[in-house]
Amino acid sequence: MLPTPTKTEVKNLWNQFQSDLPKKTIKSRILFVPHASPVYSGHAALESFSCCIDNPNKIWLFGVKHYPGTNTDHSININVAILRYKYPNVHIESWFSIDKDIVGFLQENLKNVVIFTSDMSHEYNVSSQTILDKEAALLSSILERKYVPDTSISMCGPANLHAFCKTILAMGEYPIIRCYDDSQKRRSAWSTKECKKIVSYLSMISTPNKILADGENENWRLVFCKAFILSSIMDSRVKMPVLLQPRCRNGLFITIKDSVGVRACIGRFYTPKNSLFANVIEIIPNLVKDAETRWNNPFQKNDSLQCSFTIMDNKSVKVQKPTNKNNLYTIECNGKKGTFIPDVWREHPEWTPKQYINELLEKAGCKMNDLYDLYSVKTVNI
Repeated sequence: MLPTPTKTEVKNLWNQFQSDLPKKTIKSRILFVPHASPVYSGHAALESFSCCIDNPNKIWLFGVKHYPGTNTDHSININVAILRYKYPNVHIESWFSIDKDIVGFLQENLKNVVIFTSDMSHEYNVSSQTILDKEAALLSSILERKYVPDTSISMCGPANLHAFCKTILAMGEYPIIRCYDDSQKRRSAWSTKECKKIVSYLSMISTPNKILADGENENWRLVFCKAFILSSIMDSRVKMPVLLQPRCRNGLFITIKDSVGVRACIGRFYTPKNSLFANVIEIIPNLVKDAETRWNNPFQKNDSLQCSFTIMDNKSVKVQKPTNKNNLYTIECNGKKGTFIPDVWREHPEWTPKQYINELLEKAGCKMNDLYDLYSVKTVNI
């Protein structure tokens, strides 16, 4: 049985929590979280706990009994410790059986909350890629609200996952994935390297708003895709399952950074018939080359890297001057092109629109008094 985290460990976990997902005011009463120790699945759990409603009336926590004959379990103890930091005075009831009127409990009081917990695959001598490929169809079925239990996946609480899916369906709500990762790289990458033991973690919430759920799940797919950029730089065999890939938008700039600064930055417009990830795979060799040539700092196997997306979300619009610092701008002049992602203007707030254009002309290799066309593209930053 895993030890219960101390108050200091829980406090540090909450204080250090940062999400890659865009900040939204989503508040949920139906949550699904993992239950490993904070160092392994704490961040994944907080992705859901951070979206729990304010000031709940009562919380039902459905755990997993790993050792028969005991009246407690780390699946309960770990999550109660995390919840107590945020809700010190809320009544929490824990159960090892889902044979309860869960829907009735939720309908009884709009401030009541239910939390289901289970870790996902527990495997030995396999790779992250193996786990990912095995669970992709399961995750896709959850998002489609057509969940069917998969006995081939070695999760410790399959009944709790099934109960989460049945509950949101009965309540007329839609699932939102907040985090999906494994015990090896923890959100940073997936690998084809074999591991002695690997456990995958999933955290989810729900909302009655389908449009909101669809948008949030698309944001999660984009964040999820970032890990594959880093994985593919270090391990060219890594593949992102088609079922979990984000939809294709109009274009994308990928920026790779380390603790010092930018290591590579490449962008392109997409081939519309391909998925976003298929287009991303074509960018990766250019990122590797960009790090070697333009930045004179080739990627190394042990590099600690971060990845960010600037997504071109619609078609370009011809404009007279730059006005929106959240947009991407491209200048065309004498058959040449120059592009600035939104970060450029944010890094140079002193630039006037005229100076911005002059800098863009210089990047394109044109003169300040040359005739040009300026195009603006709305972007989404992940």
